[in-house]
Amino acid sequence: MILCSGCSKSGTHFLTSLMLSMGKTQQGGTLIKRPSAELFSTSVTPLAKIFALDDTHFIHCHLIHRPQLAERLKAHRHLFILRHPRNIAVSWMRHRIKQNPELEASSEYLENVIRGGMFAHSVPDFIAMHLPWQRDESTLTVRFEDLVARDMPTLEAIAAYVGGEPDPLHYDNAFGSGSTFMGTFSTWAENPLWNDAVEKAWVETGGPKVEADAGY
Repeated sequence: MILCSGCSKSGTHFLTSLMLSMGKTQQGGTLIKRPSAELFSTSVTPLAKIFALDDTHFIHCHLIHRPQLAERLKAHRHLFILRHPRNIAVSWMRHRIKQNPELEASSEYLENVIRGGMFAHSVPDFIAMHLPWQRDESTLTVRFEDLVARDMPTLEAIAAYVGGEPDPLHYDNAFGSGSTFMGTFSTWAENPLWNDAVEKAWVETGGPKVEADAGY
C-alpha cells in the first residue's frame, strides 16, 4: 500500500493525483491519525483489508507521527509532503471559509485560526506533530513547492519509490486537479491579511521554530 500523507493543506491531494497519473489504484477514504483519536479510515473498508493491499494501491492520509504508528507503517510505501507552514495556515483559513460560508476572510480570523483553529491546536503545534516523519528512514519526504515547480528530480524520486515512470506528463495530469484545490495557491507573503497582529500570533505560537524544523 502507498500512503500519501501530510498535514492538512500541505498538498496531499497533489500526491494522490500523481499516483493516479502513474496508474495506481485509489483506495477510497482517508486514513487519519490525530492526537485525540486512534488510527481510523473514513472508508467503510476495515483497516486490515486496507493494509493488506499491495503497492499498486494508494490511499490519502493525514497522519501525525507516533513511534508505534511508524513501526506499523514500515511495511508500506509512505510518501510524506511538506509545505511552508505559513502557507498551510493561510490555506487552512481558506478551507474553513469554504466549508462555512458564514465565515469571512479577515486578519482577525486568520489570527484565531493560527492560535487554536486547527483541530483544537495552534497551527504550528499541529504541523509539528507531523514533522518527525521527515526523519523516518522508511518514508520518502517531498516538498509541495518542488511539485508546483514541476521539479524532475522530485518526480524521479517518487517514481522510483512507488514503482512508476517519471514522465513529465504526470505533472500536467496532476497540476490543480486535487479535490480541495481552490484555483490559486495560498501564499502568505502576498496576502494582505498577514499583518502585524497575525505575525505576532505566529511568533507567539512557535511558528518560526516549526518553519526551521521543516526546513523553511
